[in-house]
Amino acid sequence: MSYVCLKNQTFIAKNGYKIVAIRSQDMEKIRLWRNAQIDFLRQSQPISKEQQQAYFDKEIKPSFSEMQPKQILFSFLKEDKLIGYGGLTHIHWEAKRAEISFLMDPQFASGKEYETDFKFFFELLITAAFEDLRLHRLFTEAYAFRHEHLALIESVGFRFEGRLKDHVYKQGQWCDSVMHGMINPSALKSDCNVLVTSISQKAPLLTAVKRALLKSPGFGQLLGSDSNQKSLGQYLVDTFWACPTQENLTINAVIQYCKEHSIFAIIPTRSGELAFFANHLETLKKAGVHVMVSKPNAIEVCLDKKRFADTLLAQGFPAIPAYENLDFDSKFYVVKERFGAGSVEIGMRLTHAEAKKHAHRLVKPIYQSFIEGVEYSVDLYRDLAGNVKGVVARERNMVVHGESQVTTTTSKPALELLCTEIAHSLDLYGHAVFQAIETKEGSLHLIECNPRFGGASTASLAVGLDSFYWFLLEAQGHSLDSFPFIRSSNEIKQVQLKKAHIIYEKDEGGGKDEGGGKDEG
Repeated sequence: MSYVCLKNQTFIAKNGYKIVAIRSQDMEKIRLWRNAQIDFLRQSQPISKEQQQAYFDKEIKPSFSEMQPKQILFSFLKEDKLIGYGGLTHIHWEAKRAEISFLMDPQFASGKEYETDFKFFFELLITAAFEDLRLHRLFTEAYAFRHEHLALIESVGFRFEGRLKDHVYKQGQWCDSVMHGMINPSALKSDCNVLVTSISQKAPLLTAVKRALLKSPGFGQLLGSDSNQKSLGQYLVDTFWACPTQENLTINAVIQYCKEHSIFAIIPTRSGELAFFANHLETLKKAGVHVMVSKPNAIEVCLDKKRFADTLLAQGFPAIPAYENLDFDSKFYVVKERFGAGSVEIGMRLTHAEAKKHAHRLVKPIYQSFIEGVEYSVDLYRDLAGNVKGVVARERNMVVHGESQVTTTTSKPALELLCTEIAHSLDLYGHAVFQAIETKEGSLHLIECNPRFGGASTASLAVGLDSFYWFLLEAQGHSLDSFPFIRSSNEIKQVQLKKAHIIYEKDEGGGKDEGGGKDEG
C-alpha cells in the first residue's frame, strides 16, 4: 500500500487514540513542543514560526502526493485532542527501513499517562509500517540520559542494538546515543514459530497473537490447527494444520509436527484440549516446546465446576456452592454441566420444577443458587515466577450463549485482588478468566475460572494486559521484570461484531498479505 492511500486512512486504536496525517493547524503547537524539548532532539536552536511554516509548505505538504516520501508524519490524537506527533523518517524505500520519531506535549511527557500514550502511539505506528507499508525494519535513536524513554522503547518490542559513544553534546556534556531496532516478523526465517490450536473462527484472538509477534522479533510465523478442515481461521495464519480430532490426537503427532515446522510455542484456545496439553506439559518442554497452560491439577479444578466451588469455599474464598442434586432451598436456581464450557446448555433463574426439568437435558448437571447482581469477568496473566503480571476486570454488559458480546473494562480493585489471590492458590499459569457476581450490597461471589484466553479477553489486551507478548517472551527465556504492565487509565467498551477479512494473494515477496482494515478487539 502506498503512502498516498495510507494518509487518507485514520488508524483508530483502543481508548480513543488515533493517528492522522499531520495537519497544518497542529504545526504551531508542535513548534512550541520542540523548542521546549530541544535536549531530546537533534535540533540545536529554537524554531521560529516562519521556519516552521516554511518546513510544512516545502517538506511535509508535498509528501502527501508522493508515492515514496522521505518521511511520513502523523498527528497523535487522544479523544480528538492533539497530544503528540511523530512518524517514520529517513525512509529508505529500497531497503524498506525507517526511523521512528515521536514527541509529546510536554505536559503529558512523563508519568503513567505518558507510558500509556507512548504504547498506543507505537502500536499504531508499527501496524502502519509493517502491515500497510510493508517495511522490513524500524529503528530508533534516543539519548542515554532518557532512562524512562529507553525502557518504554524496549517494553513495546524494540531490541537494544548498540550505543554510539559520546555521539551528541546535550545538557552541557557529551552523551551516548542508544540504538534500538525491530524487524518485521513476517520477513524473519526463524526456528521459533508459534502454533495456535482450535482456531475455528477466532479472528480477534489470532490478530492479537499476530500483534504480539510484531513485538517479538525472535519469533517467526503464526501457525494454526483445527480438526475442522474447513476452519475459516486457516485464512488468517501462515500455515494451517488440519489435525486429528482430540480423541485421535497423540502427543507424538504433536511433537512431530512441531519439529517439522520449527514450532517453539503453543497456545491452546479450547477448554476441551487443556487437559491434554497440561498432562503432556513436561514432555513438550523436553522437546523444546513451551505451552501456555497450567499444570494438570489446576486444569482439573477449573474444568470441574463443583470441585472449583468446593476448593474455593474450603480455602475461605466467596464461591457459590455447587450441588449434585436439588436438595437445597433457593428462590431461583442455575443448572449447568459440571464439566466443560460453562455456557453449554446452562439454565438461568429457574424455579425448582424448571431446574429439575432442565437437568434432564444435561449429561452431568450441577445446581447452584441464582444470585442477582452485576456479572464481571476478570482477565489476568500469571507468569512462570508465580507473579500476577497484570489483571483487568470487565463488566459483562450483554451475554449471548455464555459469551460477552458487549463488555466494558472497569476498575474493581477488590475483585481484582480476590482473583489474584485465587490464581496464586490454584497455581495457575498464563492467561485465565474468572467470572463473578457482585450483588447490590457489594458482596462478591466467584462463579468459575476458565484457565485460557477467553472470547472477549481482547478487551483486556486493549487496555494493557499483554498476555500473548508476555508468554512469547517467557517462552524465549526472558524475565518479565523489564516489561511492565501499563494499564490504560481510560476504559473501553468492546462489541463483538462479525467482520469480513480481505486476504490478498501472495506478492513477489511471498507470504499472505491481509487487509480490509483493523480487527475488532
